[in-house]
Amino acid sequence: MKLRSGVFIILSAVLFSLIFTLSVSAAEVSKIEGDGFTLFYSPIKDKIAAN
Repeated sequence: MKLRSGVFIILSAVLFSLIFTLSVSAAEVSKIEGDGFTLFYSPIKDKIAAN
């Protein structure tokens, strides 16, 4: 069971980083909803920077 949870954590981390990268690149391409995007992603970016 330990191995399975480790694999799940790795997969979810990869998935999160993939989605995050896609979201960031989408925001770079179209700066339409910049304020909402910044408000949503600033805390997440701070957490990543802290780690």
